[in-house]
Amino acid sequence: MNLAKHESERLRQILVKDKLKNPERFSEILKKETQHFLANYFEIEPDSLSVQVSFGNDGYYDLCIATKAKRIFICE
Repeated sequence: MNLAKHESERLRQILVKDKLKNPERFSEILKKETQHFLANYFEIEPDSLSVQVSFGNDGYYDLCIATKAKRIFICE
């Protein structure tokens, strides 16, 4: 197994364990990190960000991220 696959699998296992131990904390951390990332590109409406993570029957995680933004920041 190459290093990238190994690290990806390790991260997946950590996320699964954390989510099982404290799903509210995991969701809150993911939401904060997502908001921080998106704030670099958009002016986001306060409290409009929604992040949902579910595990599909196909073995993949489904991520649903929604928010409202007033404008896009143009990078030059």
